[in-house]
Amino acid sequence: MANVITSLRLCDTVDWPTYVESVSLVDHVLRRDPAGVYARMDFLSRDRLRQAVEELAERSGEAQMGVALKAVESARQSADAASIGDRSAHVGYHLIGRGRPDLEADLAYRPPLRARPRRVVMSYPTVSYLGAIVAATLAMLAGAVAYSSPVSAPLPLVLLAILLLWIPAADIAIATTQRLIARFIRPQRLPRLDLSESGVPADSRTMVIVPTMLTSAAGVEALVEHIEVLALGNGDPHIHFAILSDFADAASRETAEDGALLDIARAGVERLNAKFTPEAGDRFFLFHRDRQWNANERAWIGWERKRGKIEEFNRLLRGATDTSFSTQVGRLDLLPSVRYCITLDSDTRLPRDAARTLVGIIAHPLNRPLLDPEAGRVTDGYGILQPRVSVTMASAAGSLFARTYAGHTGVDPYTTAVSDAYQDLFGEGIFTGKGLLRRRRVHRGPRGPRAGERAPVARPLRRHLCADGARHRCRGGGRLPVERPRAHAPPAPVGPRRLADPRVAVPVRADARRPHPQPPADHLALEDLRQPAAEPSRAGHRRAAALRVDAGAGTPGRLDRRGRRRGRVSNRAPVARLAERTSRAEKRGASSRVRRSTICAPTRRA
Repeated sequence: MANVITSLRLCDTVDWPTYVESVSLVDHVLRRDPAGVYARMDFLSRDRLRQAVEELAERSGEAQMGVALKAVESARQSADAASIGDRSAHVGYHLIGRGRPDLEADLAYRPPLRARPRRVVMSYPTVSYLGAIVAATLAMLAGAVAYSSPVSAPLPLVLLAILLLWIPAADIAIATTQRLIARFIRPQRLPRLDLSESGVPADSRTMVIVPTMLTSAAGVEALVEHIEVLALGNGDPHIHFAILSDFADAASRETAEDGALLDIARAGVERLNAKFTPEAGDRFFLFHRDRQWNANERAWIGWERKRGKIEEFNRLLRGATDTSFSTQVGRLDLLPSVRYCITLDSDTRLPRDAARTLVGIIAHPLNRPLLDPEAGRVTDGYGILQPRVSVTMASAAGSLFARTYAGHTGVDPYTTAVSDAYQDLFGEGIFTGKGLLRRRRVHRGPRGPRAGERAPVARPLRRHLCADGARHRCRGGGRLPVERPRAHAPPAPVGPRRLADPRVAVPVRADARRPHPQPPADHLALEDLRQPAAEPSRAGHRRAAALRVDAGAGTPGRLDRRGRRRGRVSNRAPVARLAERTSRAEKRGASSRVRRSTICAPTRRA
């Protein structure tokens, strides 16, 4: 038994991925990749290439070593014909990319029968998708007409019935088609480079930009703190952070509060640069725009709002000097070397090392965008990489509405590849405004207003997002989520914070009475929660029942006339529940000690 336990412990300490790759002959062959990309990929990407070799060898009659050598030879021939930097020089281009049909023809590969329908659908995605929807819709309409034929209804009534059933039948057909796509077409994980040890290279310098508006001093301070949190979770020296700011809409070009808000933002960015990178260079930037007159809105606003800031910043990266950014804080000589931009909202959180992972995905040769000058769009690769946006676990538990629409937050959020019908079938998704954008590949629409020009009329943002996603090929990041909170119940009124027990009250500090949100009850000390308080009267119990607010959810409690809790109060803070359970345990312990001492006490003899 001792040997078995020792062997299990030894198996647990072995690094199996490294061991398997060290003894794999196919892995040693694929590491001869002429582009040198295979060795720099992560384990799952390399394993996908090895599985492709296994699949080709099984159906072609060739050995796995022969298939791997043939793939390396094809990549070497492509490198000699084009260049080492071409995507065809990578061995993955011939195993999982667009060069696979040629490799299959060289190997005389014959796909199995169960895979041939899927290949036909993937070869003609538009015809397959629309044809399935039209066929299902016509089938349901034909069934409705056949059902009504024995009644011998007049032709106008039949046409009216078809017209009324057209929309619900099409809706059912679309839902059924998308369900079948998700069932039979598996989502593919994008190959990526492993930058966990080497970090983001200098030629992939990235700027995380947060388009926002400066409206109040507390909001500006919270924004600077948010940028600092993003930098703490993504500490690579070649990842920078920038605030793209506007003032709120106004009836005049300038207001009395503009100067003070801009000074607070400038001081916060300078403080962060002095704190994080005193000698290595600035990692934090501030780019602020002036208001422009908009004839449609009849107000002074920032041109094109969020999209305008991103577009003008893209022009600024390309060397433009006529943008409306009047205030620029940071080392401007670093801007020409910025290659990627990650755009986030002011309430969106970027998980730890998520920026580095996104750069590793977009920097892979198979994912680099290939622009067709004649068509004016990206035909291969991806110009926009969009991670999955999820709701934070703390915000999802805030209210019934948040729990309903947040999904299964906290249940395996990082290990599941999300299926999307358009992305799985057409190879590209729909851009929603947050993600990684490549410089010189995005926002080639109307330019921003130059100095002294009148701003053009603002256009809807959604139209630009859909056009950008279609023109530059947007692809979802799959298992890499970014988090944003969801609005839930309104905060509790200012006053004593009441928890589960009405006799336990934590007073709100005087310095905590600020307009921005208060810290949750989870941050309170357990000793403060257990601090004894005076015994209230019956009237005090009723007042406590009226004032008591459940920590975290803002739901009034239910007490009877004697102050006892009735029912189950949902969504209480963990610290409040812990304090209540501790108090109950102490009471039970005290009562049990009293009973034990009463039973076990020696009887005095007369």
